[in-house]
Amino acid sequence: MILMDQLISAIRETKPDIQVQILYEDQPNADFKSLFFFMQGINKAVDSCNKDIVPYLSKHSNVFISTCGTSFHQQCFPNCAVNLGFCFTAMHWLSRVPCNISNGIHHVQAEPEEAALYAAQAAEDWSNILVARGKELAAGGRMVIVNFCLDENGYHLGTTPNIKRSMYDTFQQLWRGMVTEARITEEEFLATNLCMYYRNQDEVKAPFLDPESTVSKTGLKLVSVETKLVPCPYHENWVTNRQEMDLAAHAHDQVTTMRTWSNSTFLTALDEARPMEERVALVEDMFNRFKALVIENPEEYAMEYVHHYIVMEKEW
Repeated sequence: MILMDQLISAIRETKPDIQVQILYEDQPNADFKSLFFFMQGINKAVDSCNKDIVPYLSKHSNVFISTCGTSFHQQCFPNCAVNLGFCFTAMHWLSRVPCNISNGIHHVQAEPEEAALYAAQAAEDWSNILVARGKELAAGGRMVIVNFCLDENGYHLGTTPNIKRSMYDTFQQLWRGMVTEARITEEEFLATNLCMYYRNQDEVKAPFLDPESTVSKTGLKLVSVETKLVPCPYHENWVTNRQEMDLAAHAHDQVTTMRTWSNSTFLTALDEARPMEERVALVEDMFNRFKALVIENPEEYAMEYVHHYIVMEKEW
């Protein structure tokens, strides 16, 4: 919201009367209602400092918003309809799970044969994503993608040099422990696969390097790609304010930010023959175990980000 406000202000400095259309895309089950309630001033939103965010619709005239409930794996908007596009920490999600991971929940834990299938699916999806964006962008338009990635040292989200414990290894150990305790079955463990892939820079660049690729033929070119590590804000807050902070509250916040995007993977892996209440309780138990580990050794657990910052442009 703040970014869109800043962009509109910047545009209006040179073109004060230009009309601006902002298009939001998400899955069809996304909570678009909350977006509209906030933009119309019905609900309030706050920033990271707990200050009210003023909706940009109330600050700028001639601004029009709409939404699209089509997956970014497909074309979402008409040809040449987008001048500037953004996507933040989303396009690492795959269109499908290519196989089960035998002793983990994420492709970074996969056996070589399994990892190869994930890499192939990710390459296919990346090409399809870029072709769709190439069609949507107008000539001279740009797309900025910030994506979770694998850096040149093998670091990725939740596994970085500053934090002792790997997030995905911790998930694996806790979930595997519940198999040992006969809380969940081996089949349910094997069905727990995060439908995502962290591309390295070579994998990001590959479709742009071939002039005969379907991506290149849309007129899309790569402007730049950078890799950066972003410290975990929850861990930094604890390090800075540990004397005043409630450790249980810190553990709750730290694990909850991991849970927002992983909860459904654990829940849907459980046998549908189990009552929903039982499935929810099992997943709750696993995340509570993670919180207990954070309370015991808060300095060892965090979710630092490793991001690609990708800029591309439609030449024609």
